[in-house]
Amino acid sequence: MRIPKFWEIDPDPVANQEQESLFLRQAPSGRGSYSFREPKAIGQDILLIWTENWRTPQDDSRTEIRYQLRGRDGTLVKDSAALQPVEPDTTAGHDDYSPNSILSGGGGKVWIAYDHFKTAVGRYTVNYLILGADGNMWKGPVETTAARYFNFCDRDGYIWATEGDKFFALNPDDTITYGPRTPAWIPNQNVGCIAALVETDGYRLYDRWSPQTIQINVPSDVKADCIELFDLNMWNNDLHAANLRIKKGDTVVWSQTGQFTGHATVDLPPGTLPEGGNVLTATQDDFLGGHVLFTFPYVLPPPPPFRVTEILKSAAAMIQFTWNSESGKTYTVLSSTDLLEQTWNEEATVPSQGETTTWVDLNATSPAKFYKVRRN
Repeated sequence: MRIPKFWEIDPDPVANQEQESLFLRQAPSGRGSYSFREPKAIGQDILLIWTENWRTPQDDSRTEIRYQLRGRDGTLVKDSAALQPVEPDTTAGHDDYSPNSILSGGGGKVWIAYDHFKTAVGRYTVNYLILGADGNMWKGPVETTAARYFNFCDRDGYIWATEGDKFFALNPDDTITYGPRTPAWIPNQNVGCIAALVETDGYRLYDRWSPQTIQINVPSDVKADCIELFDLNMWNNDLHAANLRIKKGDTVVWSQTGQFTGHATVDLPPGTLPEGGNVLTATQDDFLGGHVLFTFPYVLPPPPPFRVTEILKSAAAMIQFTWNSESGKTYTVLSSTDLLEQTWNEEATVPSQGETTTWVDLNATSPAKFYKVRRN
C-alpha cells in the first residue's frame, strides 16, 4: 500500500507560503514536543504514530506514544489516543514510553515494541502489543525478558523478530512458527523481493530460502557433465540447506536427504546440460536454509593443431592456401624463393575468418616459391 505523507509541510498554492500539515493541525495534543514515526499500513487505513514529551509542574518527564487512523484519502477513521496512557501530571516521578520497532504484519495488524520507564517501578521494562486492523488493541501489552524488535514481515505473513540475542519467526496470531535460535541475525538467499539491513558490521537479509533459479549457458564444443556444490556457511551461523534437490523441469537431477554440509560433486546424466541455455532449479526444506554455491566445471577442448590443411593452384599465377584458425587471431603469410638463403618476405597479415582461414597469392610467378604461415 502506498502511504500518504500526512505530516509533510505542504506549500500554500495561493499565498506561496508554507502551511501546517494535516497532521500538525489535527493530531497532537499541544502539550510538548513531538517525535514522528513512519506511517504504517493498518487494515485498509493508515496508522499515524508519534511520541509527545513534556515536563510536569514538578519537573518530572512524561513521554506518551500516541496514534490515530486515517483513510487513504486523509479522512479521520480513529481519533488520536494514547497507546498506553502515562500517569497524570499530579503524580510524582517519571513515566516514559519509547517505541523500539513498529511493523505492519499479517491480517492488517501492526506490531509495536517499546520500552517503559516508571519511577514507581524503579526499572525499565520491555513490552510489545499488537493493534488490530480496526486500530483497537488486539493483544497486549506483553512484557518480555529482553528488548524485542519486529524486523520484517515476509511474503507469507511470517513476522521476523529478535529478542535479545535470539531470532524467531511468528505466525500472524503471534504464535512461534520457528525458533527461537541464536544468533539473532540471519543472512539468507532469495530470488524475490528481500529486505536488507546494513550496519557497520555487515548486512543481513530478512527472508527465507526460496527456490533458486540457476541459468547456465554451455559454450559450443564443451562437455558439461557435473555440478560441484559447496556449503559456504559464510557467517558461521550453523545454517544449512536440508533435503536439497536439483531439478531440470520436472526431472530431479540430484537430491540429498538430511542437512547439506561440506562439498558434493554431482555427475549429471548425459544430455542434461546441452550446448546453449539451460535452466535448473534448486529447492530445500529447512525454514531458513543456508548459503550453497553452485559451480559447473568443464574443460574447453584444445584447438586443433595449427597447420595448412589445403593448397590449391587455381591458375598459372594463383595459389590458394587454407589453414585451421582461431577466432580473434591474425596470421602472417611469408614466402621465399630460396630455402638455402632462408630469406623470408612478408606477403600479408590475414585476420582469422573463423575455424578456417583462406588466403590467395595472386603473384605466384616464380619458378620456385616456398610459403609458411605464422600465427601471431
